[in-house]
Amino acid sequence: MKVTGKFIEQDELVKAIVGLLTEGNVGATVALAGIPAAGKSTLCSRVGEVLDDGRSATLPTEAVILSAEYRHAHGFSGTNLDSYDVHQFCEYVRIVHDNSVVAFNSYDWRTRCKTGFLNVVQLRRNGLLLLDGSVCAEKSIADLCDAVLFFYPSDDLDWLRFAVHRDMVARQRSKSESQRENTKKLKDMKMFINLKSTRVSYYIETRVVGSEVSEVVLEYRIEKETNWGEA
Repeated sequence: MKVTGKFIEQDELVKAIVGLLTEGNVGATVALAGIPAAGKSTLCSRVGEVLDDGRSATLPTEAVILSAEYRHAHGFSGTNLDSYDVHQFCEYVRIVHDNSVVAFNSYDWRTRCKTGFLNVVQLRRNGLLLLDGSVCAEKSIADLCDAVLFFYPSDDLDWLRFAVHRDMVARQRSKSESQRENTKKLKDMKMFINLKSTRVSYYIETRVVGSEVSEVVLEYRIEKETNWGEA
């Protein structure tokens, strides 16, 4: 993956991610970590559309998210490492690497509960496995990856405005709840990126473009280092 030095559109970043697989013509595992509301899940879906021959699969951290009751009792946000069973997630990655099947119930962020819908993850040999989740830069997960992309905002306030709107619309949160939750998530991510146990290959600066929150687009700049999150 090349450092761009300039902002690129989503389609170009999709090509860069796919390129991590096609350059070596062997299988690859790529983690998309960092702030929520950065288009990570959408990028995973778009990669799947490009590699529509079974050469792409996505494993989200929601597969191992702990109960809402537990997270609420401990004050953990969805970007807190302790909100997930990281050991189980690593085991799922190893299972997919062994060309076996992982099955788990999907998670509904609106209700904060697992659903009855079963997700099945299986990857064709020499395919691209995408790990989708804010905490995927944690060392034990990152050590199973060929590359870890960490998404962070160009402007914290622009991102917060966009993230609040996203949660109000897609997750049916109140404005005050969404502001409170996303402010905490931003704080958690700034702490997370500075942990010694965090491993990152590329930093993806994410810019919110547009004056109307409901009509913004995201643009990305690929970097090898960043000082975002530093005190």
